Amino acid sequence: MGDVRGHGLALAVDWVRDRESKEPDRAGVGSVVNSLKEKGFLAGSAGSLGNVLKLRPPLVFSKDNADTFANALTETMQELYG
Repeated sequence: MGDVRGHGLALAVDWVRDRESKEPDRAGVGSVVNSLKEKGFLAGSAGSLGNVLKLRPPLVFSKDNADTFANALTETMQELYG
């Protein structure tokens, strides 16, 4: 992960191969998006290089939903990056 930014509930995470070089990882963000989709969460990729993980939860997103999402993201990271 590179830069993380957001406004309100909308979040964007630059997906990079290496934090120092900040080389974009388009394939990596695609894998994360697909894994989250399999776990029931919609996310997308964006940006001119296609390496930005885009999260825009619904306004009715509760703390329980956030906890469930955090667990799904943790599982995804462990599955993809060990």
